[in-house]
Amino acid sequence: MAGSQREKLKPRTKGSTRC
Repeated sequence: MAGSQREKLKPRTKGSTRC
């Protein structure tokens, strides 16, 4: 998952893990 690091800093962009 390339958006793994980005989701940790910006969980609002994709919100795949958080939202």
